[in-house]
Amino acid sequence: MRIAHTADWHIGKMLCEYSLLKDQEACLFEFSNRLHTLKVDALIISGDLYDRSIPSAEAVSLLDRLFYHLTEECGIEVFAIAGNHDSRERIDFGSRLMHSAGLHLVGSVRLPACSFDLKKNNELLTFWMLPYFELHHIRALFPEVQLNSLQDAFTFYIAQIRQQMDRSHPHILVAHGFFTAGYAEHEKAVGGSEHLVLYDNPFDYVALGHLHAPQTAGGKTIRYAGSPLKYSIDEAAQKKQFLVVDFQDGVLREIRQEPFSASKDVQIIRGSLDSLCDNNAHTNCQDYVFAELTDDHIRVGAIQRLKSVYPNALGLKYINLQNRVPAPVAAAPTALKTKTQDLFAAFFQSVMNRSLSAEERAYLNKAASNTEGMKIHDTGSA
Repeated sequence: MRIAHTADWHIGKMLCEYSLLKDQEACLFEFSNRLHTLKVDALIISGDLYDRSIPSAEAVSLLDRLFYHLTEECGIEVFAIAGNHDSRERIDFGSRLMHSAGLHLVGSVRLPACSFDLKKNNELLTFWMLPYFELHHIRALFPEVQLNSLQDAFTFYIAQIRQQMDRSHPHILVAHGFFTAGYAEHEKAVGGSEHLVLYDNPFDYVALGHLHAPQTAGGKTIRYAGSPLKYSIDEAAQKKQFLVVDFQDGVLREIRQEPFSASKDVQIIRGSLDSLCDNNAHTNCQDYVFAELTDDHIRVGAIQRLKSVYPNALGLKYINLQNRVPAPVAAAPTALKTKTQDLFAAFFQSVMNRSLSAEERAYLNKAASNTEGMKIHDTGSA
């Protein structure tokens, strides 16, 4: 039996000011068709189907069309759980009806532990569904048990699953959270999430979601698939992929990585403003780009000029100015007797260690002239 593993679709995601819905639609429909070509029997989505707990109508429509395409048109069973970005109740809605159509959705941690059996090509697999949970969710299921930490709750819950397992065939855990190889003490992940360790792993494969970079978490069969697209500048260097897991004769035979394709990449470009805008041969102009400018002074209208060449520019920073130590101010002009332009010029000189250029001085004079005669009225409102 052939299983595909993905996670963290974040449908409805915004990248700075740009909606990624069109990018997600193109990427995920192409992905679905590839699964059909690869003759995949089942798809695992390990949480964060949506980017928000209350997704937009457009995001809901896209996921609905993807699920229909996967199950009805490609004949692929889908096993999906809620992540920390999803609403547990919304993912659970209608799930019992969808189960008969090959769409297996689990939004909340359940008791007994939720599992689905899939039998194809004389192979039987059991999928154990563990959506994103917090300590109080597990405590509510076992009020008589003292659970002092998230790790305690996770270990206890896995022990309940272990008691239900039939060892005559392979088992897969589908989970969403921050899992590590093991620590002597409980550490904290980014955002305050506690690291979880899967001790004495009883599963043949563990399909994880939450971390956007593909990686293992304590063994080659414990995997984060990562997200299908780059969802931040920090992910610019990542290679996005999904995993194909093959079982044969009741044994996991192979795990291989398959790349995702994206119509637009996320890139960090570096150089002077002039070189980036006058010579853009090194990048796709339609990509989402963040510019690291090497100019030794701030350029007026830099972002507008950047966007005239790269319409999906995300922003910029001046990498040679960040650590500059301001020069001491020799003699601060008297504010009451000095023009606004001169005050700003003195401030600029103290911070940048240089005088305003003629272009910058002209821009400043124009801005100052536009504000002359303006009055600020105090309305007295709180």
